[in-house]
Amino acid sequence: MAEKIDINEILSEKFAVEKLKNLRFEEGLKVVEELVSRVETGQLSLDNALQAYERGSLLVDHLRSLLEGAEAKLQVLNEKRNSK
Repeated sequence: MAEKIDINEILSEKFAVEKLKNLRFEEGLKVVEELVSRVETGQLSLDNALQAYERGSLLVDHLRSLLEGAEAKLQVLNEKRNSK
């Protein structure tokens, strides 16, 4: 089941990195965009900005993994189509 994470949750002290495993790409992208926006506009203290960067990096790694998986599936589908 797809997980939903909001910006406040990802910045909380109790955030569990394991929750990223079930996060859908679209939801994760929204959170990354929100993190970037808050950092760029100075809405976060230095400590929170550093935490946002750290958590954002983990999130980007997860999203990259999802994209790589989708790319691999497309490659298999294209190979099957081309072999017919």
